[in-house]
Amino acid sequence: MRMTPLDDWSREKTGGMTMADWQLKKLRETITLARNSPFNRGRLPTSLPKRLDDIQKLPLMDAEDLVRGGLSLLCVSPQKIERIVTLRTSGTTGKAKRLHFTAEDLELTVDFFARGLPTVVEPGGVIAVMMPCNTPNGVGDLICRGLERIPAYAVRWGPLSSFADTAAMLQAENVTAIVGNPIQVFALMRYLAMTDTSTSLRSVLLSADNVPSVMVRELEARGLQVYKHFGMTETGYGCAIDCDAHKGQHIREPDLLVEILDPITGLPMPDGEWGEIVVTTLSRRGMPLIRYRTGDHSRILPGICPCGSLLRRLDDVRGRWKDEISLSGSLLTIPDMDEAIFELPQVMDYMPEIEPGTLRLHVTTFAGMKPLEIDEVQEALLTIPALNKLKKAIQIEPCRDYSPLHQAKRSFTILGG
Repeated sequence: MRMTPLDDWSREKTGGMTMADWQLKKLRETITLARNSPFNRGRLPTSLPKRLDDIQKLPLMDAEDLVRGGLSLLCVSPQKIERIVTLRTSGTTGKAKRLHFTAEDLELTVDFFARGLPTVVEPGGVIAVMMPCNTPNGVGDLICRGLERIPAYAVRWGPLSSFADTAAMLQAENVTAIVGNPIQVFALMRYLAMTDTSTSLRSVLLSADNVPSVMVRELEARGLQVYKHFGMTETGYGCAIDCDAHKGQHIREPDLLVEILDPITGLPMPDGEWGEIVVTTLSRRGMPLIRYRTGDHSRILPGICPCGSLLRRLDDVRGRWKDEISLSGSLLTIPDMDEAIFELPQVMDYMPEIEPGTLRLHVTTFAGMKPLEIDEVQEALLTIPALNKLKKAIQIEPCRDYSPLHQAKRSFTILGG
């Protein structure tokens, strides 16, 4: 089994220092830099941490702070900003948060991708990037630039828009790997199997969304190596990536300090215990983030990875800890529904719609397969403990046909009483 290539990369970055000493050094530098911003000037303590654990004395921040802080979070001149990303928040304001990156910040991400992606694609391999690639310094562009350094040939394909065209591209380019959104890659693999389309694919990297275990099992059964990546704009896109052991995702520790905190108390959780991912950027210059609450739910896996790397590992990210749906007093999560709905072989995607006391599922299926029946949906949904406890009626709304993506759509209403 290969050790993650991030191990060598980390040793090069830290120059022989222990990771704890390196992170403490970078944390002190980041705090000193952050004090240059109006937002942090009176917010951070005057004394610098003496130990890494002292980070717990620093205040937390969240998406609402990014919205309110705006340009006051900048630590450099606006003229040095190379890329601005605007994202809508799900908080009380509903306003946009903006993340600012210098050219040096973006280079850090390209470097991380260049050193982490050889796990997924070998030098000389061909990988299709099924993420937005046309925006300069966007995530797809940064991935492609990292791949060029391996060197691997990146097909700048973008998000899935046509099964037939994508299948033809995979064959024409002799693609050996794909990086993309889990649902889109999963739907494409089901289409290839349904149409008996042969390709040279050997591995996939699933990123930018929850990765249900049902997807991993099905893709592995088709002979693919399935790798996972967790990242978000706030982490500079890259954060943690899987290795050949598939026992957690190795954290980008030279650039990021990751904590797992109790989402209610804010206290640190021991390794192996679930909590909220909190991130401190250690190398970013434009807009460093200190103890940023991501809202995502995971844990640090204890012990050493079977691949031999000493880098800490994130377990699968279970989505946002606040994204629990209350249905007649029972709590239901999106990962729960993912596991149940994607077990159905006809399913391409689904969209939940929440109303008081009601959850409506709009399920997109392959038009060429047997229509999805109520009994199948009910059996799948009742594997979810929260819904099994309710055992309420499921009503089917009229089916609509969506031909551009070879799909049909049905809606199911789950009445919570």
